Amino acid sequence: AAEQLGDTLAGLVLCASDYHPGAYYRLMGLPVRFERMRQGKRHPSPVIRKLTFGTWATRIPEATTEFDWLSGNPEEVKRYIDDPLCGFDCSTETWMQLVTAMRRIQSIAGLSELPETLPVLLLGGEQDPMSDNGKGMMALEKVLHAMKQPLQTHFWPEGRHEILNDHCRAEVEQAIIDWLAECTE
Repeated sequence: AAEQLGDTLAGLVLCASDYHPGAYYRLMGLPVRFERMRQGKRHPSPVIRKLTFGTWATRIPEATTEFDWLSGNPEEVKRYIDDPLCGFDCSTETWMQLVTAMRRIQSIAGLSELPETLPVLLLGGEQDPMSDNGKGMMALEKVLHAMKQPLQTHFWPEGRHEILNDHCRAEVEQAIIDWLAECTE
């Protein structure tokens, strides 16, 4: 949406993002398409769950739950697990739409649609397995720098995927407040 509505925004905050070239999403689309054909559009896939959430969960040493990849704060993980609106498996069609959207959004053409003067704040945890422990965020940072996008970044060494629900929450909130103050001056 920021690509289409960027002229109406004072700034853009990207939290727990990453970057992959288009070939990554074309490749990722193969098992998703296969599972959508096999399971149907409205049904979840244990294969997709294993390739995503399951893989990310295994990257946390000494994890006590399958959702420890989200946060290093056990209380927040418990809140997530206890919330009936969280932790469910998405349908194969939802995954297909996500992969398709990410391929378009993360393409150079898609990112080029951001207004040249739109300030971007990139936030993330360096222990986020979804972004390959921060490498995906740093790749996005490089792409945005190369595009000369006004960019500020903050990465937390111990932060996982949901840095606003992690031990670094106060620092993340302060970084957002400070950045917003700069954007609205």
